[in-house]
Amino acid sequence: MSRLSQVLLIIACLLLGGIIGYMARNNSSGSVFGQQKKVLDVLNMISALYVDEVDDQRVIDAGIEGMTEALDPHTTYLTAEQVGFSESEFQGNFEGIGIEFDIVHDTLLVVTPLASGPSSSAGIMPGDRIIAIDTLSAVGISPMEVVRRLRGKKGSVVNLQIYRPYSSRTFSVAVVRDKIPTYSVDAFFMLDSFTGYIRMSRFVATTADEFKEAMKKLLEQGMRKLIIDVRGNPGGYLDQAVEIADELLQEGKLIVYTKSRNGGIDEMSYTSTSGGVFENREVMVLVDRGSASAAEILAGALQDNRRAKIAGELTFGKGLVQRQFDLGDGSALRLTIARYYTPSGRRIQRDFSPGSEGREEYYHESAEGRDGEKLFKDSGSLEVGSDVDGVTVYRPKEGLFSESGGIVPDFWVVERPVDDFYSRLLTEGVFDETALRVIDDPSSAVRTFSEDEKRFISAYSEDAMAEDYLRKIAAEKDIPFDETGMMAEAEALKDQLKPEELLFVVDAMIGQEAVNTAKVFNERLDFDGVVLTKLDGDARGGSALSIKQVVDKPIKFMSVGEKVDDLDLFYPDRMAQRILGMGDIVGFVEKAQETLDLEKTQKMQSRLLKNEFDLDDFFEQLQQLKKMGSIQGLVEMVPGLNKMIPKQDLDGLDFKPIEAIISSMTKAERNAPEIINGSRRQRIAKGSGTRVQDVNMLLKQFKEMKKMMGSVTKMTNSGRKILPQNLPLEKLMKR
Repeated sequence: MSRLSQVLLIIACLLLGGIIGYMARNNSSGSVFGQQKKVLDVLNMISALYVDEVDDQRVIDAGIEGMTEALDPHTTYLTAEQVGFSESEFQGNFEGIGIEFDIVHDTLLVVTPLASGPSSSAGIMPGDRIIAIDTLSAVGISPMEVVRRLRGKKGSVVNLQIYRPYSSRTFSVAVVRDKIPTYSVDAFFMLDSFTGYIRMSRFVATTADEFKEAMKKLLEQGMRKLIIDVRGNPGGYLDQAVEIADELLQEGKLIVYTKSRNGGIDEMSYTSTSGGVFENREVMVLVDRGSASAAEILAGALQDNRRAKIAGELTFGKGLVQRQFDLGDGSALRLTIARYYTPSGRRIQRDFSPGSEGREEYYHESAEGRDGEKLFKDSGSLEVGSDVDGVTVYRPKEGLFSESGGIVPDFWVVERPVDDFYSRLLTEGVFDETALRVIDDPSSAVRTFSEDEKRFISAYSEDAMAEDYLRKIAAEKDIPFDETGMMAEAEALKDQLKPEELLFVVDAMIGQEAVNTAKVFNERLDFDGVVLTKLDGDARGGSALSIKQVVDKPIKFMSVGEKVDDLDLFYPDRMAQRILGMGDIVGFVEKAQETLDLEKTQKMQSRLLKNEFDLDDFFEQLQQLKKMGSIQGLVEMVPGLNKMIPKQDLDGLDFKPIEAIISSMTKAERNAPEIINGSRRQRIAKGSGTRVQDVNMLLKQFKEMKKMMGSVTKMTNSGRKILPQNLPLEKLMKR
């Protein structure tokens, strides 16, 4: 190109740029450039002229959020911190300390440390309160801030200050962060000999692999039918839903497709391949109004291909495709670029209005809009039978709600709505606080079930304690206690659970009120029998007789406490003996036979006769004694012993300090306590979290007890009888 040509080209470019600039300045209202300039002008004016100093980043973030609000409800702007959190959530793992947490009354509560995770290894327990993170107070902390502080690079250390309510201890612990796997398949198991169940809470990068692993194990157990539960599943990665659908569909079936204004790569269709693990057997999918996005894609694909029946409620109706565009500072724009459609062409996305008000309405849709009874009234839909009282099932007629968005179930389940009293207890956190107080109560047995979920479900019962806390918390929150509402919920539970036997648990200490309560519950629930708890004092006989007379139902179990281990079968003759102070020696012997290890007992008897009883033997006897139930209950069963040991001396007894002291000793020290000198006693006290005086007291009392046992052995060998004097460990046990 000649020099003249180059000059002419430069001039032409300059003229073209000038023309474009002129047009942009004079047509700013209709061009992208003009709109950008307007935004920059406003930002510059705010930054330069606003009365106070301005955080430019905060203003820019707010401006972008405002732009996204003018679009659909799922187009969002994410800060750099939110991007990191979102990515870790959907990758199927993150780096942190591994706890599930909640915030109750501005307090950071450990719901559970994840099994084999850093927190579990560091000794953090369910119910612990985290009161500081790396010396910064955690009181009043937000959930996002909790995540920000606790997550971090693998191998880094976070220092936590912990308060443990049931032991009133405050201590510090250093937790080393590690990679924490997260699971989207929450549960899978066989419901019966042929039916498998898989529960998925979301669709992350590992969901399809988790699903396949669950399917493999269920098939090995003989699964012929499958129930997939995606209730409350907000969705996630499209490819994971497609891969799961592919496992259930025969080759060549359309799964989902998308439509976009721009076409090209934004318009996709997905088709099933061959080789699925469960292509020809019966499938049902459970959905509700919380099932969205990828969950709806899975349900819609199976329904349209007549591969599965859908049961539950009309789903959320989220059928917009987002693509994430990363910005230079680590933040991102998650922009809607297409719509999802089911194989039959149904639009999944429900209607919405742009703007902040429209977005708020979209996410807080009124319950009336999905009230099944109103929706189906006079609709021509068929009501089908249900074996659960309070639950109605409809078969929507074809085409009903076709423009509603979401997935319309084949079987629409309508439950009895909860009453206002229950709703208020739920929304104001009364149930959560009740559970928390039971967990924190040192007298509660709930922690003994922490390692055995099945035993907890089948055996745990502290109804009276839970109801007592429920009433107290409701009063603290100025919620009038609705006895009628509570009774209605109890009736609904009975209808839904259909128990083989319904037992009414009543606190015998409340006297005549226990009789009145039993009468009311029996009239509404028609229970099968009574469990009397906290049987103590002369009034217990009156309660038992009165309840039997009023409700004409048998008293099946009794106890002096509320723990499952405290329960005994109810025998009227033994009750009469205990009321008269004659004890229940037959019951005592039966309990001993049920709980004590015969071989260990025989060995212990031999050591006692030889006067070889040491602290290891004493520790073993404590464990055997604990298996027999509450100390108060055992004392009540031994004739005359309740008069020798007053009830107030039994209140607050705790074996833990004794166990801690003995466990802090060496084997040699437990076998020969006389070698424990002053320095050893200091070490033992420090290791057990007790005082030196407590160690001295235990050693002194053990020495006196061993001396007494020697006397008893001599008397026994000579044929004489002796009643041992009471040797009180109460002072130590109460510490």
